[in-house]
Amino acid sequence: MNQVYILIIVSFFIQEGSYKKNIPYYEIISTHETYDSCDKEIIKTHDYYLAKDIRRKKTKQRSPKFVYDDGNNKLLTYKYKNTYYYASCKLIEISE
Repeated sequence: MNQVYILIIVSFFIQEGSYKKNIPYYEIISTHETYDSCDKEIIKTHDYYLAKDIRRKKTKQRSPKFVYDDGNNKLLTYKYKNTYYYASCKLIEISE
């Protein structure tokens, strides 16, 4: 079995007056052979959105930040137009 790490972004939005989370979007950004290379890609994504916010100089910014899950894995999170986005590296095992 081969192991591949994917950098995936998922998002959900919260409708006004409702606590129901809807998952309308997911996108696989890239694939990697090691967790370290995938982790570096998350850092690049964070830096990209942070630089974009700095250039805009608006009050409503994405404010990308890192959070950690129960397994101490790094997640990138940001909010844009009432939609919450999360980027993380996930391990996929591929059978030959």
